[in-house]
Amino acid sequence: MRVCFLHAMRGLKVCPPMQVSHSPTQVVVILIFIATFVLPSLLDEAQWVRLSWFCAFWRTGTVIWGGGQVVLPLLENEVVPTGWVDQSVFFSGLALAQAMPGPLFNFAAFLGAAAGYKAYATIGEGILGAALCWLGLFGPGVMLIFGILPWWGQFRANATYKRALPGLNAAAVGLLCAALVQMGAAVREKNTKPLGPIPREASTCIGLMAFWGVHWLKFKEMPILTQVQAPLVVVASGIFGLLAGVLEMR
Repeated sequence: MRVCFLHAMRGLKVCPPMQVSHSPTQVVVILIFIATFVLPSLLDEAQWVRLSWFCAFWRTGTVIWGGGQVVLPLLENEVVPTGWVDQSVFFSGLALAQAMPGPLFNFAAFLGAAAGYKAYATIGEGILGAALCWLGLFGPGVMLIFGILPWWGQFRANATYKRALPGLNAAAVGLLCAALVQMGAAVREKNTKPLGPIPREASTCIGLMAFWGVHWLKFKEMPILTQVQAPLVVVASGIFGLLAGVLEMR
């Protein structure tokens, strides 16, 4: 991510400023963006359940800075305390999302499907919830791109923005660290007995082994395994979890 960002900054220095004309469409995009951020405070959640899901994910999508992992504690704060999704389902979906290809933001579709099925107990409502939450999380970024495009040439040359950029990047790193600590502690408590499936000590050991398997374990003689290393670690950790639960390992 950092390499991509550095290359993007280099491109901003090399490319000439964009000359884009203003249009009513771009003004409408910005007005819709502001309206969708204000409206949630004016709605009754009990009467507008589906719209509440969309607005919750939209709010999360407006404040993301730093990548998919930063959004995890924000999403948990939106869907778990409200009772839309159980915490155990949240962590199970997170494991599935990490094991599958594609951006972590697709996790929003899983949460929407889980919330829809839990609320209405139908597959159709689960599909509708998945679509609403997915669009809610991706929508702000797409709208910001089109909304800021006419002024991007002036914005990227702004001295205040350039001075603020290092601080914004440092904040993104801090949010990633906070997400790691918060989610790790929550998984350790929720995934352990008596309410969870395995002892706490085994859960901690499996987490540390997974971290080692992804970041330090190298397959120099079998490079093809490197391409599927993360899914293999997730599957292996699931097997270790089954063994730990059955054998009462500590």
